[in-house]
Amino acid sequence: MRRQLAVALALSWLGGCAPSPAPCTTPGTCPEQHECIANRCVVVGSDPASPRAARLVLWPDALALSGEGGALPVLVSFGAALGEQRLYLRFPPRWGQRRVEVAFLVLSAAPRAAAPSEPVLVSASLPLSQWRGPFVSTSDAPSLGAPQSQGLARGRSPLPLRLDVTSIVRQWAQPGQGHRGLVLSAPAGAGLGASYSLGTGEGPAPYLELYFER
Repeated sequence: MRRQLAVALALSWLGGCAPSPAPCTTPGTCPEQHECIANRCVVVGSDPASPRAARLVLWPDALALSGEGGALPVLVSFGAALGEQRLYLRFPPRWGQRRVEVAFLVLSAAPRAAAPSEPVLVSASLPLSQWRGPFVSTSDAPSLGAPQSQGLARGRSPLPLRLDVTSIVRQWAQPGQGHRGLVLSAPAGAGLGASYSLGTGEGPAPYLELYFER
């Protein structure tokens, strides 16, 4: 009996001392090989939600880039020296009236793309007016609301870029908001930038992961 009690106490002590995820407010505050998800530093690529949550994956029904026209390229580069790049995305509202517990926008690293010289901070914002693709010129570009989510793009890693866009998705439920989608942007940098697939070439298009309580 004493032996069983000692084992139980030891296991309880070990479980109580297990480290919990460190809090974070921006991607750059997390250590290497970690990302800031839902205000917690977690290992890159780990499960973003409870295994009991229901998951829904949505692909964009509209996609556009900042520019003057032509054929869509196979990738988008954030933080490149050529200037600010915007990626416009809109998704079909197929989750009905269910409350979204957490939502992530996922971009897959472009195959064989050159790595950036430094990490790139990518922001997600709500556009304040409608847009049309496949290209949005500077004169037609909508104004953007304040960034509501940010992710740190590290091009040397083959892992995807994942941004917590829960607050944006919940705002789509408001009248007149869902049709506007969201916009990803990053300021110009000094190198090639971090490149992600658009779904027009080898890699998949950006997609939306939604999680609901069962």
